[in-house]
Amino acid sequence: MLGLFIELTVPACGYYGALHADRPLACCFCSCNLFVTVMGIVTFIRLLVSIEIGEDCAQQSTQRQREECELLRRDHAEKYVMITSVILGACLGSLAFCFGSSLYKILSQDFRTTGPPVPAIIGEVIPLEEFRPLVATRTAWVAPITDASARVDIIEGADSEAPSRAKKRRAGS
Repeated sequence: MLGLFIELTVPACGYYGALHADRPLACCFCSCNLFVTVMGIVTFIRLLVSIEIGEDCAQQSTQRQREECELLRRDHAEKYVMITSVILGACLGSLAFCFGSSLYKILSQDFRTTGPPVPAIIGEVIPLEEFRPLVATRTAWVAPITDASARVDIIEGADSEAPSRAKKRRAGS
């Protein structure tokens, strides 16, 4: 009963880590899945190697390993079920590790204070006060335009004339 409780804590860590955006629980889920997967593969390979070199099953250290050794020596359906379960367990453990790792990486980015990442602006830096119509027509996410003459420029679609109008306005003022 205690073994079942311990085995069920790993999926619970993943569930509650994802539900509550808790990084330590996501890390626990990811790490435990990696550890269990690697240990299962290593144990299974060690058992297969010991059978292949002709080692006696009585030399295995635990009763469970002796039973598994004898099962692998016989040609029953149980042997293939065991091999399939080890392969599926390794695949599912690896997938759980990958998804847990990606969840942990996402949770390590703190969006509470900064917000989501802003796309990089590539090109020349233009002061917004002088070229507000030009900037607003090229990018939709710039601050809203409050100048009435700038709104007229955008509605008319005068992209190419916007810098010259801005220069005329500066010269006139």
